[in-house]
Amino acid sequence: MSFAGPVSKQRALENELLETGARILKQLGIDRRQFFRMTCGMAAGFAAMNSVFGRFFRLDAAELYDPAAVAALKTDYFIFDVQTHHVAVGRHFIGPLDVFDTRRSARRFNPVLKGKEPKQSDFELENYIKEVFLDSDTDVACLSGVPDQSEDKMILSPDQMARTRNIVNELTRCERMMSHGLFSPDLGTKNLENMHRQAESLKIDAWKGYTGQGLGADRDGWWMDDEKIAYPALQYSRDKLKIRNICLHKGKAIGVFNEAHCHPKDMVKVSKDLPELNFLIYHSGLKSVEDALPASEDGFRRNPYVPWVSDLCEYRRKNPHMTNVYMELGTSFGTAVVTSPMLGRTCWE
Repeated sequence: MSFAGPVSKQRALENELLETGARILKQLGIDRRQFFRMTCGMAAGFAAMNSVFGRFFRLDAAELYDPAAVAALKTDYFIFDVQTHHVAVGRHFIGPLDVFDTRRSARRFNPVLKGKEPKQSDFELENYIKEVFLDSDTDVACLSGVPDQSEDKMILSPDQMARTRNIVNELTRCERMMSHGLFSPDLGTKNLENMHRQAESLKIDAWKGYTGQGLGADRDGWWMDDEKIAYPALQYSRDKLKIRNICLHKGKAIGVFNEAHCHPKDMVKVSKDLPELNFLIYHSGLKSVEDALPASEDGFRRNPYVPWVSDLCEYRRKNPHMTNVYMELGTSFGTAVVTSPMLGRTCWE
């Protein structure tokens, strides 16, 4: 898994960030790792992007040197990270994707990771709690996973997801975590039985599905608007289990899922047929950052089309009933804004 971008600008950004950081941390008397974990380090990142890409981020010079300057700017906001992950002990593969490679690819965005080889513990529960609830401003997080034929093949099973949720909520003595249940409509009756167990025993908060993942007869995947495959599961959730939030991985096939089935074209019909359900389109359906870059290179003047995000927006424009379809930002915004701030700002502002 990799995140592409104009190589010259990415290198310029990296150099600018390291030079800025070296200058400031010397004045602060701290090491690089400490600096880039502080709000000052984040401010330095925004300053470097302004220098390389143009002024996209509002920033005061004091924020680079004084954490109190950032704290003074903080307004009342609520951060709900609706897609977080950790892995079960000893596991690090999602199909062919090794999460170690994902961590390595993040080095281009995070100087703290430079020269640091990832460890299995980086992806497991203890570090997850530290990163999400201690080292970030996240108020509430939802833990997600990926289905498979059996739980022993999952990188994190629904039972393990619910256990993490319960641990965090017990530690904090409030509801800081939610957990997805996993559903795979193409498994038919087996899926309905799994849904019932997760809803009754684990009290899951919403469903997460992957239309680009085929676990049934069609290994290429399934569609949300398939009345024979998907509708029985959706109607069962609505009528029997009373779970109305359906989260779907769309876009970002990342070499794991069937790309064609990750397109959001199936949302028009299902949102009309089942208006009582809410459909949350994860990644906003973005095909990939690489495919979106050509549109942003000239500020969307010649070609405003962002593959699959534009499609989903056009479906909504032409179909007023789609008020129960929501576009999640998360990874798509994060990878876009650090690769091409113009892309991140224009698509999701």
